[in-house]
Amino acid sequence: MRIVHVVNDAKFAGMAAKAFEATFPGCNTYVSFSKNKCRKDKIEIVRYSRVLVFFGFIIKNILKADVVVFHSMGEKHLLLLRWVPVDAKVIWIGWGYDYYDLIGRRLLKDETLKADNQFKMSSGFRSSVFGLILRFLKNKKLKWIRRVNIFSPVIREDFDLVKRFNPKFAAKYSSWNYGTLEDDHVRGFEGKDIKGNNILLGNSASDTNNHLDAFSLIKNLDLKDRKVITPLSYGDDNYRDLIITEGQKALGSVFEPLTEFMPIDDYISVLQSCSVVVMNHLRQQALGNIVIALYMGAKVFLDEHNPVYEFFTKQGAFIFKLDQLEQEYLSKLSGEQVAHNREVLKNYWSRDVILNKTKKLVERALSS
Repeated sequence: MRIVHVVNDAKFAGMAAKAFEATFPGCNTYVSFSKNKCRKDKIEIVRYSRVLVFFGFIIKNILKADVVVFHSMGEKHLLLLRWVPVDAKVIWIGWGYDYYDLIGRRLLKDETLKADNQFKMSSGFRSSVFGLILRFLKNKKLKWIRRVNIFSPVIREDFDLVKRFNPKFAAKYSSWNYGTLEDDHVRGFEGKDIKGNNILLGNSASDTNNHLDAFSLIKNLDLKDRKVITPLSYGDDNYRDLIITEGQKALGSVFEPLTEFMPIDDYISVLQSCSVVVMNHLRQQALGNIVIALYMGAKVFLDEHNPVYEFFTKQGAFIFKLDQLEQEYLSKLSGEQVAHNREVLKNYWSRDVILNKTKKLVERALSS
């Protein structure tokens, strides 16, 4: 059996490779369209130049594959999807950005939406030609993704949303996630607990964090010596600058933006200082941060309309709604509650669970 993985991020490719190599050793090839050849966890990711995309990649890989795994479905991957032979099976591991355009839900809250309309953030349309290509692909996406046999978004709730808004999308569901608790998500800080009283707000410089609406909630709290730590190290630079300006206006000196990438150990120390985590998304986002925060014992507050809130509620985790923030932010989880949340995470992200999910993912694709 030959499994071809179409990847676009070395970090996530490395986490995927550990699971697929352990489950289907010697069956996997990893290819990308990034600028440089790279290795991650001793797995070679082969680069194909733009000139050779359709000649080299398709002839050498796609036409000979039994299973093609698309790690996200961006524009380039969407084009390649059309070339997968009819007798090969297709798995789409969704990331969020690549399927939320298929879900007819509002993702911006009132204050963020108002600012978005007034303050136009940088567009991905670098030229009118590129813009036309993207619009063409978006129009064709619903038709082309019908070729997918297995769709594995981040959480089951996202699958249900995509199916609800796109009933002709016939792909089956199989649960799968990047990384394991032992090897990735909490490696190196097992057993570490929250040590501070700061508030973590959001995960990136993207408008779906709804920072402006969150400022309105947080500024009414008695913060005292608490910092409101706001990660803004990746995303839209113009939006980042807007949030820094508005955060300082709303929260003053307690507002602490993080604008530079930092080593993982330093970032974990930052998370350890936050007993409260506020994620004001209306979509699945920041799951990695939420997992780490729950593991260390933070109180996590989510919008009840966020599919992640529904997901963790179904798993039995101790998690809170945003409208409980004012009543709950001063108290901490009990030791028993923290231990319970860790068990919930182990039941979904432990090494054994992920390896079993990997085996089922491919088996379901082959039988579909």
